[in-house]
Amino acid sequence: MQRRKKVRRVKILIFVFCFLFVLVGGYEVFSQADAKQLKVVLVTDVNGLGDKSKNDFTWDGVIKAYRELKVKVGVLQPAKEDEYEKTLKKAAGDADVVVLVGPQMQNSLLRVAPRYSKTKFVFIEGKVNQPNVVCYSFKVEEGAFLAGLLAARMSETGKVGFIGGVSDQQTQAFEFGYRAGIITYQKNVQKELEVVSSYTGSVEDRDKGKKVALQQIKQGVDIIFGAAGDGCNDGLIEAVMEQPADKKYYAIVLNPHKEWEAMQPIGEHWAIGRVLTSVVRRYDMAAFYGIKSVIEDKFTPGMHILGVSERGIDLSEMQYTIEYVPTDILEFLSKIKKEIIAGHIEVPKNKEEYKKFKPVTLK
Repeated sequence: MQRRKKVRRVKILIFVFCFLFVLVGGYEVFSQADAKQLKVVLVTDVNGLGDKSKNDFTWDGVIKAYRELKVKVGVLQPAKEDEYEKTLKKAAGDADVVVLVGPQMQNSLLRVAPRYSKTKFVFIEGKVNQPNVVCYSFKVEEGAFLAGLLAARMSETGKVGFIGGVSDQQTQAFEFGYRAGIITYQKNVQKELEVVSSYTGSVEDRDKGKKVALQQIKQGVDIIFGAAGDGCNDGLIEAVMEQPADKKYYAIVLNPHKEWEAMQPIGEHWAIGRVLTSVVRRYDMAAFYGIKSVIEDKFTPGMHILGVSERGIDLSEMQYTIEYVPTDILEFLSKIKKEIIAGHIEVPKNKEEYKKFKPVTLK
């Protein structure tokens, strides 16, 4: 219970901290700003700040720019999707740089960007070809590769699972990056492993996520990587939390906030976290890089894909499970990341590339 109270206090402090910066970065301050000081506005999607997801992570990057680059910052939070275009126009008219995240804002940006040619737009996880728009995406296959290595080491049954939502390009990258990590661990350690893969056909259906996870657990799977979205992953987490507390069933998800939610109370004590780790897309770094490029006069429109080398994707710090993770796999992960950065490992992002993939052997 003490840990829960501590985390709640931290969350409250974080909320207050962010709220203060929203006020400081408001448009009234912009009107008094030094003309040489860059003005940056984040336009969230309808979920707004406090979503414990893309908006919050992107805002972290804007705050990083506030601290380190001394820019003025603000945020606009449209209440409805049909307000995206109007909100982007407001931001573009007041700021030098507008940061936004998510493909749902793509059509609005397509209409707004050409009309505000002097404003720079930093668009994360979307694509718009305009001379004043820089786009960022992530090499999700590299994060999934690391997750596969960890899952392979931690599995006690020799069966690991993957749950996708819809079989699109990104989900394929998650699956085959994950599979590549598993066979790389197999080659280096000579451990027999089987991958059970399932798709829910949805990204937000909690019940389907739970149903598929329970089916995999019945087949002997003890580590499941959920790449279907927060809704389905909530069902996955619920499924592993229902397993006996003394058994080592784990979920790997895409949102580090879920790691706290998967702690299990046993009387007055807290059991091992049920989310082993998360594959973290660094929205904060994408936002920061985009803002920094404007300040340094290095703004380059087009798509930039961030991977391990660019600190764009990684596993979480495993705050609630690190004490249960053997040192040997942590050292192995560190070596693998160095190999990726050196260009010695090219992680597959689809089935065709996976068929040609040859796992490296580390000395």
